[in-house]
Amino acid sequence: PDTGKYSQMGKNRLQATNATKQLNSILMPGQALVAEVLGTNKPLEQFIQERFIPHILPERKISPATLKDYNYQLKYICCALGSKPIDKISVKDIADFLLQYPPTQSNHYRSLLSLIFKYAIAEGLVQHNPAASTIKRNISKQRQRLTLDAYRAIYAVAEDWLKNVMDLAL
Repeated sequence: PDTGKYSQMGKNRLQATNATKQLNSILMPGQALVAEVLGTNKPLEQFIQERFIPHILPERKISPATLKDYNYQLKYICCALGSKPIDKISVKDIADFLLQYPPTQSNHYRSLLSLIFKYAIAEGLVQHNPAASTIKRNISKQRQRLTLDAYRAIYAVAEDWLKNVMDLAL
């Protein structure tokens, strides 16, 4: 339907007919119209703006600080993935989006995307959660030992109870 070119489908007429019908249903431009009428072709941003923010987030009784973080993250999610139909977002799309962030931030976005798709599954918009299929990135914590000079400086200005704790810790 897109190019007008003909392709061989084999000698078995029944198999060729079935394959042609299947290909036409995938490639036909009218498919988007059918999906729109059925409501299955909803963009991610529309789901976030119409369902997730006004209805789902308030039900979860989230603290104001977390809600502020979610709203901040949702802006970036909508910019990157918002125009795509929610049922067409793949694991690759999510993985590419997460790779642009450092591990800690990537894990926060992954968690929020997983939550969004969990509710989209519950509403019948998608069949699986592509965010849950991505791998959580490892966060390496960099710890540094206290030098003896730094320890002595802290010890010199510490109160008596803290000096006792520091002595016991050694």
